[in-house]
Amino acid sequence: MVTLGYSETVTTERRPNPLLLPALLIGTFMGFLDLFIVTVALPPIRADLHAGVSAAQFVLDAYVLAYGVALVSGGRLGDRFGHRRLFVLGMAGFTVFSLACALAPDVGVLIAARAGQGLSAAAMLPQVLTTIQVVLPEHRRAAAIGAYGAVIGAASVCGQVLGGLLVDLDLFGLGWRSLFLINLPIGVAGVVLALRVVPRTQGERTGLDLRGLAAISACLVALLVGLTEGPDRHWPWWATACVVLGLLGAVVAALVERHVDRSGHAALVPPRIVAQRSVRRGLLLLVPYYASNTGFFVVLTFFLQNGLDASPLTAGLAFAPVGVGFSVMSIVGRARPSWQSPEAMAVGSAIMVAGLGAGIAVAAAGGGALALAGTLLVCGLGQGIVAPPLIGTVLRRVAPADAGAASGVLLTSTQVANALGIAVLGGIWAAFLGHGARTAYSLGAGAAAVLALLAAGAALTLRAVDAPAGGETERPDRRPGDWCDDDADQPKSRAAKVLQRKGSPVR
Repeated sequence: MVTLGYSETVTTERRPNPLLLPALLIGTFMGFLDLFIVTVALPPIRADLHAGVSAAQFVLDAYVLAYGVALVSGGRLGDRFGHRRLFVLGMAGFTVFSLACALAPDVGVLIAARAGQGLSAAAMLPQVLTTIQVVLPEHRRAAAIGAYGAVIGAASVCGQVLGGLLVDLDLFGLGWRSLFLINLPIGVAGVVLALRVVPRTQGERTGLDLRGLAAISACLVALLVGLTEGPDRHWPWWATACVVLGLLGAVVAALVERHVDRSGHAALVPPRIVAQRSVRRGLLLLVPYYASNTGFFVVLTFFLQNGLDASPLTAGLAFAPVGVGFSVMSIVGRARPSWQSPEAMAVGSAIMVAGLGAGIAVAAAGGGALALAGTLLVCGLGQGIVAPPLIGTVLRRVAPADAGAASGVLLTSTQVANALGIAVLGGIWAAFLGHGARTAYSLGAGAAAVLALLAAGAALTLRAVDAPAGGETERPDRRPGDWCDDDADQPKSRAAKVLQRKGSPVR
């Protein structure tokens, strides 16, 4: 078993199993697929379970809320109790709750099972990035994280396509229930494979930061409830209040974590993680990128189903060009190191803007789903350039002992960005639908283009991260591969100083 000290470099005696990455990516694909696959199935779910609009919408929201709130805790629990253990338990739980979703007799049971899926995904997914960071040798991490980013993008697109296809085919008369049953063989195979090829790793056995857990959970509950429920309910006062309380709660949570860290205890989210410039600037790119993509996917689904009266299958297949473009550029980019640069991510974001702009022109000219295919292909090409290196940009300098917490922060930020994109772009669609579906689509796609432009600008700021600060040409106190950021000598926390007095190297 590999145990991670405060700042130890992780090594293993045996070369990692070649099936390690596929085993981890199975869980990644399952978790992100179920964020999107149910979207096109809401109409048949409502009809079959005799559910109201709000209850059917909460089939989506229950997963999003449970998943988003528990991610940071899931990452830290993996550090404490073992990353493989949390990954396997999460995947097993996800599989069991998928069966419960398929067998749900009413919408209440379905909502509860979807919340169970979200909690299981929150236990499972942070361990993927953590295991990549601490088990794979440094020269293989970039490619593995790139593959991870590509799988996330592919799952988000495949969720739309596969959901529409399965609902339309109605295999064995199962209808929408087949969307959850497909997880069973994948989950069982994933658990068996993970037990065989994923090594046991864990961080330091520190106490659980209950104060930080309470503060961060309260903040995320308020923020995500407001962002997910507000657009569907035309922003009642309580949804707006939730968003405001969530933002204020984020400030309180940061102060709580700072106090916990300075008191010599292990914080749920150590302040040293977000103090790193590469993490901060990477998240500034991640938020508008995912908000643009997820929000646009929702607007496009609305336009196809409500504006063009497309069937679930047609609406799902409309996303295929995005998947093709994304896959092609992900594969091509992995063979070209220059495509991992901030400049390449800025170019990819600009290509997304071009595709969105072309789609607006097509919609304004009266074009349908087929005419939009070319513009969606362009969007997919841009996304395929940005997504694979993005996650590696955020995590590349995180200490191995902090990998679990950092993975939780990254995935939580992604989920908040998704909710923000749906709230903003979905709100634009709802506000302007009275002026016509094409107008609402054009304005929603325009907002997505603005967010993509912000992502391009944020990508360009990453060029300064690798530049030596203050005109320095080298840092003699740092060795190649050190995880610490180069922008400044950050003050060590009291916990770090305690460990240093005990003889642990703290860089």
